[in-house]
Amino acid sequence: MNLVLERGATIVTMPRIELHEFLRVIQDYRITRAAVVPPIVLALAKHPLVDEFDLSSLRFVGSGAAPLSAEL
Repeated sequence: MNLVLERGATIVTMPRIELHEFLRVIQDYRITRAAVVPPIVLALAKHPLVDEFDLSSLRFVGSGAAPLSAEL
């Protein structure tokens, strides 16, 4: 995280992830990179709520804590 701050980037954190709020934050702050857990990746890929937000700023989504299926 220090490298990101050294380069002048902004870090946006959330104390708890609720999908609607998470999507709003991505849209409003024009987030380009997101580090998320597998259930959020699944929601981004399949939840209909995603279509209501402009997530075009996202360039990279990283996930950890559990493996993801090849289909996802």
